[in-house]
Amino acid sequence: IWKLWLEGKGLDIVDPVIVDSSSTFRPSEVLRCIHIGLLCVQETKDNRPLMSSVMLMLTSDKTEMNQPERPGSFVIRNRFVIGSSSSNQPNKEICTPFDIADWTPVSAG
Repeated sequence: IWKLWLEGKGLDIVDPVIVDSSSTFRPSEVLRCIHIGLLCVQETKDNRPLMSSVMLMLTSDKTEMNQPERPGSFVIRNRFVIGSSSSNQPNKEICTPFDIADWTPVSAG
C-alpha cells in the first residue's frame, strides 16, 4: 500500500469489482480513508494521530491532514510445535520480522 501511495496509485488496492459495480463509489473518500490509515501506522509513534483526531478526519472532509511518513514494521508470529503432538513440550513462538512497506497487493482471482 505504501509504495502505491507514493506512486500516486492508492486506488489500485481497491477491488475492481467494487469500482465497476458501484455507482456510489467515491475515489476521493477511498483515498481519504487510505490516507488516514497510513497516518495511523506511521513509524514514529508520536506522529500518529490521536483517536479523537482520527474520528474528526473520518467525519469531516475539511480537516487538514499531514502527509504520512513511512509505516513502521511489525512482526508476524507463527506458532510451531516442537516435538510430536503426543509430547508435552510447550509451543515455542518463532517471530519473523516483516516490513509493511514491502507489501504488494494481491488480487483475488
